[in-house]
Amino acid sequence: MNTLRSLVLHMDEGQGCLPAFDLATALTLQWQSSLAVSMAAGPVHPVVGLSAESASLAHQLRAAQMAGLRRQAQSLATRALQRGGPGVEWRYLEGEPDQVLVAQSRTADLLIATQADEDAAGGLSVRQATRLLVGAACPVLMVPHTGWDRAGEWPSPIPALGRVMVAWSDTRESARALRDAMPLLLSATRVELVTWVGDDGASRGSRQKSLQAVATYLSGHGIDCTLSILTQHAESTGARLGQGWVPDVTAAEALLSHAADMNADVMVMGCYGHARLWEWVLGGVSRTILSSMTLPVFLSH
Repeated sequence: MNTLRSLVLHMDEGQGCLPAFDLATALTLQWQSSLAVSMAAGPVHPVVGLSAESASLAHQLRAAQMAGLRRQAQSLATRALQRGGPGVEWRYLEGEPDQVLVAQSRTADLLIATQADEDAAGGLSVRQATRLLVGAACPVLMVPHTGWDRAGEWPSPIPALGRVMVAWSDTRESARALRDAMPLLLSATRVELVTWVGDDGASRGSRQKSLQAVATYLSGHGIDCTLSILTQHAESTGARLGQGWVPDVTAAEALLSHAADMNADVMVMGCYGHARLWEWVLGGVSRTILSSMTLPVFLSH
């Protein structure tokens, strides 16, 4: 797939969602795609023995929530119109955001959502994002709630996500994410393949071969890239410069640190996970990225 034609964006009343809206609009124009904005209102759960007054209050609260979502939609529509943005389809739905998005992912090429802010309303919690990633039928682009706003004015000849960092781990999930992100890579101004090895460096040779194989694969698609291996320590200044050395940190922290060093616009990574009883489980790197992300992360399961 060389382009993503159908984008679905989750929005709520939180102001932290605005960068995600601007980014989704910029990508829509860049790829000539359609954009649907999902405004999900939490369901009203019936309670046994609920009095008529309490039931009425519950429905009033839901109506107020939906009214707030419609006001947000009107504000966003005006924002897009003033900046020459594309037409948007507005979807007002009832249900938990992650469940609503999972259902819509079956007929979408990309879901876009915002990381929740612990100190303010809006966005998806790590738990909701985890359930979305495991259940979605398409890749998910998570946007941090703060500290990132590079969508710029649209339309623009500069790609909205021009500097791409691909986190590679030589797994099926990484390969799937790489292919799902091909539209990003094809329009990128810079692509860097990054992998991480432990402090013993025992797997460095195999990781280098794996990175080179991916670089050859991308070259066949007309995509040039640079390669970096992150380690916990290095024995010399030359090794530090040549291998992308970072201090003694976890793999997720090393990836985020390197993304900041290269001024990346987006990180691409695969995530693994499975359902166990009622709990959705993701790998530790994925969970850490979701909670500590400082740039948009393109995730594929």
